[in-house]
Order: sequence, then C-alpha cells, then structure tokens
Amino acid sequence: MLKRILKWFLVIGSVIGILYTLYVVYRFYKNQELLQLYLGMGKVDHKRVLLAKVSDKKNKYLGLNHQSSFDAFDAYMEEHGWSFVSHFGRCTLYACSGQEVLVRTTQIFNRYSLFEVLDSKYVQDFDENLLEVA
Repeated sequence: MLKRILKWFLVIGSVIGILYTLYVVYRFYKNQELLQLYLGMGKVDHKRVLLAKVSDKKNKYLGLNHQSSFDAFDAYMEEHGWSFVSHFGRCTLYACSGQEVLVRTTQIFNRYSLFEVLDSKYVQDFDENLLEVA
C-alpha cells in the first residue's frame, strides 16, 4: 500500500514538474520573442536583406553587425522623418518635429545588431523590400 502511494506521488510530482517547466519555457519564449528573432536572422542571412523587423509588438529591427546595417537603419529613420541627434553609449537619439525617440542597439552572437525603438508612440510599418542588398 505504501509503495502504491509513493508511486502515485512520484507520478503526480513528475507531471507537475514537467508542466511547470513547459510553462516557464513558454513564458521565456513569449517575452523574449526568440522565434521571431531567429526568423529575422534567417531573413538577414539568406534573403540578403539589410534590416528585418523582428517584433510585432515592439519596434525591433535586426541587421548584420556591419556598418552597412547601421547606415541602412539611419537611412530608414531619415526616410520616415527622423533625424540623427547624438549617440549615448549604445543608444542613439533621433528627433522629428519636436519629438525625440531613443534607439538602443544590442549585439547578438557578435554577428547581429538589434535596433530597438524604446518609445512606444513611434509606430511605423516596415517595408522589407526597401532595404534589399543589390
């Protein structure tokens, strides 16, 4: 009888442990948007696009860690009316008609640069075909 109770206790504990682990992994992937980030890496590597939008909720753009990606992002911002103001470490400040927006640049795997627009008011559609490599 004691063996049967111990067996069921271990089975229920294992199921709860597995479900909790799956929940933690799901929350991590949902918050970090890793799947979209990996898809963006594929676009940048294989489709030869200089910048790819990698987030539906936030304004995040991914490019290779080269000067051409930084220039392409600056050109993209200027096309949408934002002009470069200054750098603050890994952040860049842009201004447009009295408003300012801060863009944080992060290196990923020392191969990619992630440009994240930190102001939630700034929402622009990203044209994938606009920044293709010739």
